[in-house]
Amino acid sequence: MKERKNKIPTVRKVFMVLAVVCMVCIFIFSMENADNSSRTSGNVIRFFAGHFYPNFNSLSAVKQREIISSFQFLARKLAHFSVYFLLGFLLSVGFGKRKLFTRTSLYVVIIGFCYAVSDEIHQIFVPGRSCQFRDMMIDTGGVCTGILFSMAVFAIHTLIFRKKNK
Repeated sequence: MKERKNKIPTVRKVFMVLAVVCMVCIFIFSMENADNSSRTSGNVIRFFAGHFYPNFNSLSAVKQREIISSFQFLARKLAHFSVYFLLGFLLSVGFGKRKLFTRTSLYVVIIGFCYAVSDEIHQIFVPGRSCQFRDMMIDTGGVCTGILFSMAVFAIHTLIFRKKNK
């Protein structure tokens, strides 16, 4: 029996499955109504503020809410960027090692952008949420940065194995 020449390595398959899991997580977060979404980001801010803001836990509840409110916008946008960074990284590794400016890299950007658009459209139907072009651009920036990070990982991996094989 003849073995297939274009067999996709298991590691790439795993990364593609992880990319789909990431997309499902994004979809689930997007299903949260505005109050639940604010509560989620507020809890994340509270966690970090408790570790990095001096005496945060000993402040009055009013002052804590004020601090959380002041970081709400930044936390939400950073969450968008971060989760799409992860998606871009996972998709990029799933598509395999390549040069940066290739058709395959463009496919990864297009997939990430299309998912960001569909995610924002999905939010139109969630109470208190909206479709924002700015979020689509932040998401796409995250995907592109994830791709660049994967390229750096591929380059480091190649250098390490090149040195080991000498």
